[in-house]
Amino acid sequence: MCGKARVLNTEMGADQDIAILEESYLGVSVPDESVDLVISMDALLHVGPEGQKTAIKEAARVLRPGGWMVFCDIMQQEVVDPVEMQPIYDRIHLTKLGTVSNYQECLSESGFTKFEFEPHSENVASHYGTVREVLIEKKGDIAVSEAFLNKMEAGLAVWKELAPQNIVWGFMTAQKTEKVNI
Repeated sequence: MCGKARVLNTEMGADQDIAILEESYLGVSVPDESVDLVISMDALLHVGPEGQKTAIKEAARVLRPGGWMVFCDIMQQEVVDPVEMQPIYDRIHLTKLGTVSNYQECLSESGFTKFEFEPHSENVASHYGTVREVLIEKKGDIAVSEAFLNKMEAGLAVWKELAPQNIVWGFMTAQKTEKVNI
């Protein structure tokens, strides 16, 4: 994704104004208050709620006053049955996922306001179902082990099955409007 963004950045003549970095969002190399926008696409879920808090603090550190954090992520509903969710937790090596309220709390603690969430959870089951169908169709063309492919297929089936009642997905925006000593 970053590679494609770099190509588009250059084609649009914006490479002098827009830097695209491939770094850990838990600690980036840019100076304090040096960027206007932080974007994350379906990545924060992979570090769990504590890591998400760290990533949001890092975004607050690097954003100038008035800057925006824009991201989408997969979360769990505010109340879920942890036993039912266990296959998802196991698949992504976490004990729980974040929630919209977790994100809002972390953003608020880090000096963000104007928080908005645009839900699109209805797309999760169809997305994972389609990815599973393509995986099954292309199985013979993918250069990974049969065991890995079978594990992926089973995992995607679980995500599709559990998504409607357990998973939240959508876009979030928040503006850094307050300086917080982090």
